[in-house]
Amino acid sequence: MIEILSHKPLAAHALRSFRDLIRKAKEGERQEMLAALVIGFLSDSVEDEKLRESLRVTAMEHIEEIARKIREEEKKEEDEEEEEKEKEKEKEKKKKTRAVIY
Repeated sequence: MIEILSHKPLAAHALRSFRDLIRKAKEGERQEMLAALVIGFLSDSVEDEKLRESLRVTAMEHIEEIARKIREEEKKEEDEEEEEKEKEKEKEKKKKTRAVIY
């Protein structure tokens, strides 16, 4: 984690991406993501290399899982909006067809 933040362009991109995820997350998800981030940072101070790597991997997997859930929810909302637009188009089509018949 510290290595990423020491590389400024990469750190800026990572922090922007994380910030965007935090904004889109629900309250419980926000807390989980921030906790995972803290675990990732704290892992840098662990001396046992295997434990340090395990903590990093666990933290990143947790953040990725929450990010995946957020993307799935966004996709679902987009699909629902698209479906509603299609229904509206069908209604308009039926109205026009009725108007032509009469």
